[in-house]
Amino acid sequence: MSGLIVWLTWIDDCLIAVDAKGVAAAKERMKQRFECDDVELLTDYVGCKVEKNEDSIKFTQPVLLQSFVDEFVCKKGTQTTRAEPGQVLMPCELESGLNSKEQTEYQSGVRKLLHLM
Repeated sequence: MSGLIVWLTWIDDCLIAVDAKGVAAAKERMKQRFECDDVELLTDYVGCKVEKNEDSIKFTQPVLLQSFVDEFVCKKGTQTTRAEPGQVLMPCELESGLNSKEQTEYQSGVRKLLHLM
């Protein structure tokens, strides 16, 4: 085998990304060491939608992203930030920043966005 082989592993799921000849060889080596199910080409992997063309592989999370949009009532073109580009952000007191409910909602949104990365 030669060239770049990319292995993505999540608990007991493994995805191999390499040219067709390399995939066959890599799968055989893995099957020699572990009991494996071969599902061939994937359209989804651990909650991600997988789109492949000749030049690239793209992973997206449309279901998780839609749940974020639905939960936080995002409307196209209405999102704003509290800072201008290049502005240095300074910590603020709760009274002058977000109220407790807004702060909880913000933290919840950040947690959900971290799952999208």
